[in-house]
Amino acid sequence: MRSLSPGVPLEPKLPRSALPFPTPHPNPSIPPHATHEPPFSIPPFFTTDPLMFWLFNVVVASFAVIPGAASATSIAAGVIYGTPVGVALVSTSCAVGAGVSFLIARYAARPLVERVFIKEGSRFAVLDQAVMRDGAQIVLLARLSPVSPYVAMSFMFGLTAVDFLPYIGASA
Repeated sequence: MRSLSPGVPLEPKLPRSALPFPTPHPNPSIPPHATHEPPFSIPPFFTTDPLMFWLFNVVVASFAVIPGAASATSIAAGVIYGTPVGVALVSTSCAVGAGVSFLIARYAARPLVERVFIKEGSRFAVLDQAVMRDGAQIVLLARLSPVSPYVAMSFMFGLTAVDFLPYIGASA
């Protein structure tokens, strides 16, 4: 092997996994099954197609009630696609997901809430009027709170009288 100085080869050393034949582990005290491979792998359609990731994140932002699911996909978008593309994917898909869960709650459950809970002078009626009057501010403050779950708040705001456009503007 040629070298410029003694002990420094010109050719790069290939990793053991790139060799077409098995080689013994350089440190025999490490068991062969102990590798430095990650315990999971990213599905290939996420890394090759940002649209698939965007659609997946819309579903997560619409229905995932698991705490931290939206945070995990946000971090994954930045790691997989880089910061600018990841921010664009997450911000648009979370806004669409918030709109989907809001509309589901508004048209599937709001009529029941109006019949059961909204009575003249009740606490929910007062809350409903406050959210209708100052909807964008209340939504923005709830979105900025680190303790309010994203998807649950989307459904909850769908049950109130906040208008859709101020809701989406404050959620995006």
